[in-house]
Amino acid sequence: MSMKFYTADYPDGIRAEHLSEAVSDTDLDLLKEIFFQFYEDPQNQLPYDKENEWGYLWIYGGPYYTSEAVDDLFGSYLPEETLDRLISELESVCAVWSPTPDDHPDGSESFDEEPTSTDDAREFVRSAAQQVRARVEALRNHPPGIGHNHPPEETEQTEAPLTNADLDEVSAAAGALEYAAADAPADASTASRALSVLRAASAKIRGYADKFIVAAVTAAGARFGLGEGELWIALKTSIDDLVSATSKWMELLNLPF
Repeated sequence: MSMKFYTADYPDGIRAEHLSEAVSDTDLDLLKEIFFQFYEDPQNQLPYDKENEWGYLWIYGGPYYTSEAVDDLFGSYLPEETLDRLISELESVCAVWSPTPDDHPDGSESFDEEPTSTDDAREFVRSAAQQVRARVEALRNHPPGIGHNHPPEETEQTEAPLTNADLDEVSAAAGALEYAAADAPADASTASRALSVLRAASAKIRGYADKFIVAAVTAAGARFGLGEGELWIALKTSIDDLVSATSKWMELLNLPF
């Protein structure tokens, strides 16, 4: 089971892997309708912050360039030509985007429901693993000044919760689970090792998130580095999703882990 989107034309939902069949070469309205469920122009709801390069306090995460947001939602399911056309049309509306307050930009409803078969569980794991790896890459590629308010000298900077080596381990663990879910026989020992790495990483980010939220509230967003903090919190959410999905998969297979 993969991501599923609900639109006016698809009230019962359309699976992400079927989008390419539903979208015409000239009409991208379906993709835009989905996109606007998860991202919006920051001026719609964000508080103004004159100290930030983009002029807003990014309380829901971001900012995300159009290419980042489009790839996050559709990158695994649509051809490059379609993605490029969609990016071009959306960039004529807005340069950077904020996640909508009630939805997560992953666009996934997979983790709100329980898999009932091992095949469904494999898809849950595969999708969750892809999300984790994408979040790791987003952190690696996060440039200063884009969604990152540098703190003034007198403000203590919260250290990153994971080192580059930790991120390598998280990405490798997610990759191992993605491979196992896609092609390989289920292996309890592989799952157990990966879950150990992921749970440890989640715990480290949780401690960081507590400090980040306190500092963000205290500073009222005054150049604390909200964009990077939101990326870490998003990574923790994706890691927790992957842990939950893998545990359910092992449970359905009656494998100890």
